[in-house]
Amino acid sequence: IWFPLLLHQHLFFVEALNLVHTWKASKGSILTAAIVQPLREHQQPILVTGGHAGDGRISCWKLSNNSLEGNKKETVQEIQVGSGARIHDGSIFSMASCISTHQNINYLVSGSFDRSAAIHRVDVGTSSHAVTVQTIGRLPEHTGWVRHVEAVEEKSLSPEADDERTAGTSISLLSIGCNLINTWSVLEDGEVARMARLDAGPSPNDPPEEIFRRHDILTFAILGDNDGNSKAKWIVAGLVDGSIRVFVAKFEKWMRRRQNSPYDATGSCDCPTTTTATSIAFDHQDEQDMVEHVLEDEKPFLSTNCHAGRITKIHCIQGFPDDFVSTSFDGTWVRWRIDAEMKSLSKLVEGSISKAGEQTNEGRICSSTIVTENTCNDRQN
Repeated sequence: IWFPLLLHQHLFFVEALNLVHTWKASKGSILTAAIVQPLREHQQPILVTGGHAGDGRISCWKLSNNSLEGNKKETVQEIQVGSGARIHDGSIFSMASCISTHQNINYLVSGSFDRSAAIHRVDVGTSSHAVTVQTIGRLPEHTGWVRHVEAVEEKSLSPEADDERTAGTSISLLSIGCNLINTWSVLEDGEVARMARLDAGPSPNDPPEEIFRRHDILTFAILGDNDGNSKAKWIVAGLVDGSIRVFVAKFEKWMRRRQNSPYDATGSCDCPTTTTATSIAFDHQDEQDMVEHVLEDEKPFLSTNCHAGRITKIHCIQGFPDDFVSTSFDGTWVRWRIDAEMKSLSKLVEGSISKAGEQTNEGRICSSTIVTENTCNDRQN
């Protein structure tokens, strides 16, 4: 395991790690996991796992003594999940958790091989011995496997929007389908509304005559919202061909569309829409005048080639809303900074876990995470 020090120009290798606990969590492959954080005092965080096993079912786990301090006697217990344990009709590819501070509710978002994404309300018993999972909305008809999902709470709605925030959720959901990122939300009656769709489009070196050529999005991250207080600023996507797309995050604008979604059930939005400008939140509103406009998918703010192999993860960096880290199957990682004025990416730090010129299975980055020093408030350390 390599630990790049992202704020400096070098790598350091950790020779030994303290394994706290390991256990057999499934009879099949585990493809994704998410942590549901406690809402009440004395509750424990819950680990949710999903994958090929269980035909679309999830498993929930907790530590017996709520400790991660290396207690070797510590055991991991599976928690009883109600009838909502089966949340998809196929294997589960991705999950993410989110707390609605407005509603004080835990949500779990999931994406599946069945080409759907879903949002679930998660209730943990006071003794953490039982978990209830209730599916409150599902977005079908993705163009492919849902490889990645994320959730963002919209904190910037105006005070007069309080009624709308309690009607359904104030959560924006994002889910991948091939070369598209769908942005959607849940209304009061459980109906889902697709608010926007982000189209990765062609890569910079694609032949111009191949107008239908597309590359799948494998992962993405939302920048600018990771301190819990600021607005989301960018959505950065990593593609199978090693390229990156940066989209401008417009969650406040997109959220206003949810009562009058311009998309049909399949995600199509290429038909003219006649409505008031304010009802679908165009960039230029003209005092409720009726306008006819062809709504198009969101296009990237910038698109650039970055890695020789497919991008396996995009990481945001707390305290740096314009910076992110990309890791690749080619064994390299890079810290980038978005220059909005120049519409470009600046490479700040880069590294590789492979030796020069070496391409082996051992030198590939398949999975990665960002580890922060919780005891250090100085972000330069």
